[in-house]
Amino acid sequence: MKSILSRLFEHERLSREEAKNVLIGIARAEYNPIQVASFLTVYQMRAIALQELQGFREALLELCIPFDVEGPKPLTSLEPAATANRPSIFPRLRQLLWRVQGIK
Repeated sequence: MKSILSRLFEHERLSREEAKNVLIGIARAEYNPIQVASFLTVYQMRAIALQELQGFREALLELCIPFDVEGPKPLTSLEPAATANRPSIFPRLRQLLWRVQGIK
């Protein structure tokens, strides 16, 4: 990381592969927090190059954790009785409110 930081401080650009490897190293905690802070500071002080952005993108895609999009089916009804075959409290609550208000 020291050599990469030195290059960045000299306003050099990282290649696509270097950017990918650095971001993967950061995600795997291979660098200490001071090095990571220095790395991020460089990119706050200058614009990011296209090849660096592409390398960061590749690293993020490599590090992402896939998940099942199908998963369980969402609820299609807002009725409480439809959620888990439990008796609905809404009719009883409605009756209680009507009694309090004097409605039959």
